[in-house]
Amino acid sequence: MIYGLVYAMVEGSQSAFVTDLSSSKALGTSLGAYYGAVGFASIISGAIAGVLWQSMGQKLPFLSEQCWPSWLLWRSSK
Repeated sequence: MIYGLVYAMVEGSQSAFVTDLSSSKALGTSLGAYYGAVGFASIISGAIAGVLWQSMGQKLPFLSEQCWPSWLLWRSSK
């Protein structure tokens, strides 16, 4: 439920941002490419989370979700 709420809050601003960046002739193409990339990333991330869940237990996908942003921030500060 929380994911749906966050998605509803963010989705409008993301599509507006894509619309602002694209020209009026390529609006449909740019929105299609954006939503295609979002869908592809969702499929890949779901598959990775499923593999982690099956191979290493229930907690690992949630722990890895919390650790990646911290790791990226740590790497960028070097």
